[in-house]
Amino acid sequence: MSEAKDPGKRGRPAPWTRKKQEERRLAENQRRRVKYPEYARWQDERASIWRAAHDRAKADDPSSAAIGAAMDRGNEAAQRWTGKNPSPLSFEQHHDIS
Repeated sequence: MSEAKDPGKRGRPAPWTRKKQEERRLAENQRRRVKYPEYARWQDERASIWRAAHDRAKADDPSSAAIGAAMDRGNEAAQRWTGKNPSPLSFEQHHDIS
C-alpha cells in the first residue's frame, strides 16, 4: 500500500490549510482586542489566572511528566474564573467580522 500523496486525506486538513486557519483565528482575535478594549482586559486577566494556576501546579511537581496535569489545572482555574466573569462580548460582537 502506497502512502497518500494528498496530505489532506483521512479527514485531516492539509498543513497549509491548518496554517491559514490559525493565521485567520489570530487575526480575528487581534481585531477583537483592538475594537473592544474591555475584551482585551478580560482576556489578559483570564490568561493570568491560567498562568498562575499552571505555575503553582508546576511548582508542586516540576517533573516533565506532570506538564499535562499542570495544564489541566490551569484550564480548570480559567474555566472557574470564566464562569464567574463571563466574556464582555455578546455573541453578535464576538462573531462580527467587520
